[in-house]
Amino acid sequence: MRLLSDLHEKGIKAVLLPGGKIKLSPKDKITDDLREQIERHREELREELIKSMIDELTEELREDNRRNSRGLLVKFNILDDAIALTTPEH
Repeated sequence: MRLLSDLHEKGIKAVLLPGGKIKLSPKDKITDDLREQIERHREELREELIKSMIDELTEELREDNRRNSRGLLVKFNILDDAIALTTPEH
């Protein structure tokens, strides 16, 4: 399911909020059909948003690694988990 890509193509931004809620904007672009599709696939959309966040953070770590850093610790308020991302040699 590529619901996140579909939303972006329609000009709709999806943001994962603390507690796992999903904020969509602008609201005037969300049709009844789209709202129904989002409700049916809410968990998949959450997973896509989490994967997107992890991909972005991984890229930040790569950039940080290029500057000789040892890694970074990321706190996901949404998941209530801390994830340590480190360079391969650490």
